[in-house]
Amino acid sequence: RDLGAIVLQAILGGVTVLLKLPTTVSISHACLAQAVLSLLVVLSVATSKEWTDNRTMEATTGEHRFKLNAPVIGTILIYIQLILGAVVRHTGLAMIPHMIGAGVVTLAVFWSSIGIIRHPASAALRPLVWASMALVVIQVLLGLTLYFVGRFISVTTVHVAVGALLLITMV
Repeated sequence: RDLGAIVLQAILGGVTVLLKLPTTVSISHACLAQAVLSLLVVLSVATSKEWTDNRTMEATTGEHRFKLNAPVIGTILIYIQLILGAVVRHTGLAMIPHMIGAGVVTLAVFWSSIGIIRHPASAALRPLVWASMALVVIQVLLGLTLYFVGRFISVTTVHVAVGALLLITMV
């Protein structure tokens, strides 16, 4: 599946260049890129020795599992925000929904982060939690910079990159 997603991503990239950046292809390309990156992160983590060892320990010791509802919801909201961001970037439309989404995502990241930090078995996740909170603050500041100061390609690129980092941190 991942190989198919990577091939589709490459085809979309080629079509984007050949057809001189049609909007729907550009938006699809941007969104698929983030989905592929997320899949690669999931594969990397799920096939790691640490993951296998922790799953074995959990199964044998009966450790309590904490609910992942908040991070899953946060991840979905980040991906929706990413779609809105791609629409804004490639069409100039949906700015207000994207700004509202930024507030919702910020709340979701902090909500899930606080829930994870409070859980007694969350020590291994704490660096990711702190990173996600820092990334969402940086992302909002970059977005405000773009909105109030103007669209600069360097700031836009960093905004997209930080958004990708935030997504994979939540994943």
